[in-house]
Amino acid sequence: MTGFLGTPYFCAALSENDCLKQAYDLLLKKDFPGWLYQVAQGATTVWEHWDGRRPDGTMWSAGMNSFNHYAYGAVGAWLYSTVLGLGQQAGTAGFAAARLAPRPGGGLNWAEGWHETPLGRYALRWEKDAVKTNVTFSVPANAEAELVLEPGAQIIASDGIAFTNGTARVGSGTYTVQYTK
Repeated sequence: MTGFLGTPYFCAALSENDCLKQAYDLLLKKDFPGWLYQVAQGATTVWEHWDGRRPDGTMWSAGMNSFNHYAYGAVGAWLYSTVLGLGQQAGTAGFAAARLAPRPGGGLNWAEGWHETPLGRYALRWEKDAVKTNVTFSVPANAEAELVLEPGAQIIASDGIAFTNGTARVGSGTYTVQYTK
């Protein structure tokens, strides 16, 4: 019952307050309230109200219920910024420098995405199994990135990247880092 403006920010607020597990739980929950509830109800777009159609088929409100509503789709921003970990470094312009800080979890085995910038494409993919996590990422020409591994990461292979406290700065190129947690 957070209302129209608050609901899209749940996952980000949870993640920023050391509750990443709860954010993933909310993302993957198939009953109300959860981001997959609408999918479980047969939705192909995001609804205005999480419970726009109830499990028994009744409507939350016949007069106020959009079944194609962008605002609740804003959870996608959290998928890019937190799950994938792809964002612009603070204090930079035009994505001349990216902050790559993937946060694997929630039972997901992988995530992959990219962002086109004036300098080219930043891309990142992480894959996780029971033992290790692989992060492969690309930084476009004339750009740089800061890679921030999840807390507690123990680096197995770094592709020549020097880390300090789980953080590294790199220039253009494609890299793979492997770690355990």
